[in-house]
Amino acid sequence: EQLSRISVCASQDACSIASQLADWQTQVMDKYGSTGVLEAMRCATRLRNPVFAFPVGNIDKCTGVDDKSSSGIILPDCVILKRGANVEDLFNVLKRQPYKMLAGDYIRAEYRNNHGMAKVMRKDDPISPETRIVKIMTNKKACWQRSLPSLTHKPSNDVGMGHS
Repeated sequence: EQLSRISVCASQDACSIASQLADWQTQVMDKYGSTGVLEAMRCATRLRNPVFAFPVGNIDKCTGVDDKSSSGIILPDCVILKRGANVEDLFNVLKRQPYKMLAGDYIRAEYRNNHGMAKVMRKDDPISPETRIVKIMTNKKACWQRSLPSLTHKPSNDVGMGHS
């Protein structure tokens, strides 16, 4: 009896969604051909080309900030910034949603140049095609880093190991 009520609700939800999609098709897509969102994005990009930054956790291997979730993929993340954005802007973007890759205070940044060499960046250095692969170091761990096992030795509370 409970299963039949669930299936009735599910079929009513499906009918409601199908009805909304049909209305959207006739009122928007058939009338205008598209929502216009993609065209608006194309026009905005043509007006002022963005800068692409690739935050990494390992500057030599170019793996992601979160090596666990990126599984060793080269340059797994790309952040689109406005032209003229600097390292501090990238840091602030990476601390907030939807990225939340960094936590804590800015310590320093490095970039990998086109010759594969790591160089230090200042906070006010602009992100450019030469400096787009960036490693930003902070003084606090992000959520994903807190779950990693600690490298420090923790004293044991075991009492019966040959001591009286």
